[in-house]
Amino acid sequence: MQSAFVWVPALKTIETPPPVAEAAWKALDALGAPPPEESLTSRMADPSASVRAAAVRELLRREGVAAVSQVAPVAVQDPDLSVRRAAVDALGALGKPEALPPLERVFIDSPTDLQQATGRAILAVGGPAAVDAFGRLAFTGPIPSQRYAVVLLMTMPDPHKQEVLDRIEQTHSDEDIRDLIAKGLPYHEH
Repeated sequence: MQSAFVWVPALKTIETPPPVAEAAWKALDALGAPPPEESLTSRMADPSASVRAAAVRELLRREGVAAVSQVAPVAVQDPDLSVRRAAVDALGALGKPEALPPLERVFIDSPTDLQQATGRAILAVGGPAAVDAFGRLAFTGPIPSQRYAVVLLMTMPDPHKQEVLDRIEQTHSDEDIRDLIAKGLPYHEH
């Protein structure tokens, strides 16, 4: 029977297409011969958006919280929204509070689709840290972003949210946001 390690050199040469490269990276990881972190880091600067997105996902999958500082700039400023979205989704999938600072930066002033993905990522992290993140976002950025942060906060099952909502209701300068908390979302029959 042939050793699985005979496949390592071949797997290391696979670079594209990105789904195949990601599968090769996972196989290398399972064989105990993962590509070096530098290789993934350099791929985060690749001209191809799909390669950058794959590298971000793989780096976070392999390194977890330790890779957040490397992925944060990609999530915040990559020129391709699909790469930023991949970074946001991967940060949310970590489920760790350490992912929240870059997610908050993305949430503040992103196009609607990316902001919604970021809101879902913050919700995926969950817990008191996510409640506090939405509490901060309720006072940061454009008013529509602040309202959206409040709505997402209102949907969370965490008991700590009420304390944060009360603080927002008492101190926010926007009357519509205060009313949203006091009266809830309007109901419209269709």
